[in-house]
Amino acid sequence: MIGALRENGRTLDEILEKLRELLPDDALPSRSALGRHIKGMALVGERIRRSREVAEALVRRLGADENRTSALNIELMQTVVLDLFLAETEDGEGAVLDAKQVALLSGAVRDLASARKADTEATLKVRTAALADAAKAAEGAGKAAGLTAATIETIKASIFGVKPG
Repeated sequence: MIGALRENGRTLDEILEKLRELLPDDALPSRSALGRHIKGMALVGERIRRSREVAEALVRRLGADENRTSALNIELMQTVVLDLFLAETEDGEGAVLDAKQVALLSGAVRDLASARKADTEATLKVRTAALADAAKAAEGAGKAAGLTAATIETIKASIFGVKPG
């Protein structure tokens, strides 16, 4: 509700007045606490907007194939984890995590490493298959042109790294 009021251009005092209508006095936040909350939400919104813009720009630049999108998502998640570690609280201290948060973050980092490995393996598999297809096409073209088997193997070895034989 606070976010919706803010998006509609309501001021801090107008939002506080609306909260007074809805909440008992003992649950009402102070004006400064509400201001900090709104400021924090604005910062989160700005970070999400920036991350989205960066992701869209990278996908436009690199293409939207599955491997690139996966790699991009991994990079963005790593940025989020780094931002969390580097975040400062209002009192200027670094982010403080409890045991459950550390466990969740550790799991996220482990999942990122696993995703990075799977992405690398998938990319290697695609490249290996493409290389084998290109070598096979070169062999077919060489035979059609009347090249000897030895010449075809030499060409494949020098261009594709395919060992003769």
